[in-house]
Amino acid sequence: MAILSLRVFMIMVICCCATFAESMTMKYKDPTQPLRLRINDLMLRMTLEEKIGQMTQIDREVATRDVMKDYFIGSVKTGGTSFNMVNELQKGSLSTRLGIPMMYGNNDVNGNSNAYGATIFPQNIALEVTRDPELKKAGAPYYEAIRKGVATIKVSYPSRNGHKNKELITELLKDKLKFRGFVISDFMSIDMITGPAHASYAYLIEQSVGAGVDMIMVGNNYKEFIDGLTSLVKNKVIPMRQINDAVRRILRVKFILGLFENPLNTDLSNVENLGELVERQNQQDMAMQAMCIDQSMIPLRKRTARILAAPTHADNNGNQCGR
Repeated sequence: MAILSLRVFMIMVICCCATFAESMTMKYKDPTQPLRLRINDLMLRMTLEEKIGQMTQIDREVATRDVMKDYFIGSVKTGGTSFNMVNELQKGSLSTRLGIPMMYGNNDVNGNSNAYGATIFPQNIALEVTRDPELKKAGAPYYEAIRKGVATIKVSYPSRNGHKNKELITELLKDKLKFRGFVISDFMSIDMITGPAHASYAYLIEQSVGAGVDMIMVGNNYKEFIDGLTSLVKNKVIPMRQINDAVRRILRVKFILGLFENPLNTDLSNVENLGELVERQNQQDMAMQAMCIDQSMIPLRKRTARILAAPTHADNNGNQCGR
């Protein structure tokens, strides 16, 4: 009996030593290591399933702690929500084999229209009709943002062939302008590369990822996307080097943001800056300039008794804000 207990004790000691030794060799967890070394160390440990999970951004509606853990989801998209909910999802990501934290994304169309009290600016098409060159200068600092290390860039909807435009995404943005962050799609917009939308989904994945889109905003359709991309890689339609480049870019941003060291939200210090008076005044000025008079309809006549507001946006504050 004593011999058996000794054997069990020795096995436990060996297991503990092995675990400790492994943790000591995980250089990606060591913030004192160079960024490139941390990325390389983590990349070597990742499976294809884990890499494709990092390229997937899902919507808050389908995000749960188990989904984050089981599919290795790299990012969640939403508007304003609670710190507690974000932290709960993050704990799901941290419980995976490698503990890669997820990135929480906010789809700011023209301001954070999902967060109560935030500043809402007019849509870009409205800003265009102001014919104010100063607004144009303030709203298009693209090259300067890239030069100073902006972390992510979202591709436009496919009306300009954005999501399968390799010349724009890879050759210009990444190669010529030296953009080192990652490129993310717009919301479910790879579906619109062809018409009707979502036709031949495997082709849509191939075209967008092949063009250089690193993370796909898939919404609720994450299982089909993950299965489709996995199949394309295994059948050598999409080369592994494309996947590795995308994941490397995503991990680089996460390391720079310090998510591996501080994955949970605890800082509420900036909440008081939400919807500052100066921002609201700028927003109001832009909105006033963006208003268009339709055949002398405005100003309304004093004898006007009723006004018809139509169609579906009429009673939807979010859509009126440009969501």
